Amino acid sequence: MKADLLHAEVPGLATPLWLRTTETMLERMRGLLGSTPLAEGEAMVLDACNMVHTVGMAYPIDIVFADRQGVIRKVCPAVPAMRIRGCLRAKYTIEMAAHEAQRRGWAVGMTLGFLRTRG
Repeated sequence: MKADLLHAEVPGLATPLWLRTTETMLERMRGLLGSTPLAEGEAMVLDACNMVHTVGMAYPIDIVFADRQGVIRKVCPAVPAMRIRGCLRAKYTIEMAAHEAQRRGWAVGMTLGFLRTRG
């Protein structure tokens, strides 16, 4: 798993975001399961993923789904354990600390420029 400092290109916002990126199918399947809670300003990006679960999670997370162009299609705030969330139009799933998406002002329709460059 890699960690990179990336900036979300959202109008009026230029706050840095530390991203953990998954490199293997196993890492994608595991996601944040078994990890310590993400700090403010951290997130995990799951590529080629449009559905996630929080089975076994010890803390709630925000789940953001974005399409191939980086456009946010769905925001699921503070999802507790034992839930499933998905978005058929998504190519990327971003897992963040609970309420982090709201702190950043992320909403459906916004474009996250760092995703557009990923392919």
